[in-house]
Order: sequence, then C-alpha cells, then structure tokens
Amino acid sequence: MEQFYCREMTITDMPSILEIEETSFEYPWGNKEFGRVFKTNYKTPKLQIKRIFGITAEYKEEISGYVVYEVFRRKLQILNIAVHPKFRKLGCCTSLVNHLKS
Repeated sequence: MEQFYCREMTITDMPSILEIEETSFEYPWGNKEFGRVFKTNYKTPKLQIKRIFGITAEYKEEISGYVVYEVFRRKLQILNIAVHPKFRKLGCCTSLVNHLKS
C-alpha cells in the first residue's frame, strides 16, 4: 500500500480536483458545487457555521484523490469522493476515510 498524505482542501487544489472529478463521473461536479467547501454554510446574526469540508490526498506532492463531506451534530455524511485512475486500488480512498475517522 502506498503512503498518502491527507490534508485540508484548498482553493489552489481545484484544477487537479476538477480533473479527477471529470475522469471519475458521468455527471461531474463543477466549481459551483465545490465552492461550498470554501464558504460558511449557515449564518445567523450571531453565528456562522461551516458544515461542508474537503480533504485532499497527495502522493509525492501530486493530488491523488479527495473527499467532500458535511458535518452534523453526531455524524458526518460523505457528499463526494474520488481517486485519480492511476492511484486506484493503492489505498488512497482508505487513507481518506481513515483520516475522516480520526
């Protein structure tokens, strides 16, 4: 199994993430859908809550996969997860899910 480094998704990751998304799905997400990762998702006059997050996996400084998820009080829900074709079956997705569990 390869060693993947998982970290918080950043806006500079988007070109690579969009490439992975387009090669992985018949109906891929676009900038609008991924944009939710970088915004506050719920606002009141006294409170701002960020509920949608993204994690990126890297192998030798190359983005190999990602997961987008939403956090609720006692659980999280995976909204989108994908791995670049050349990194499939090498443990990238397992690394992403294990990162969420930690």
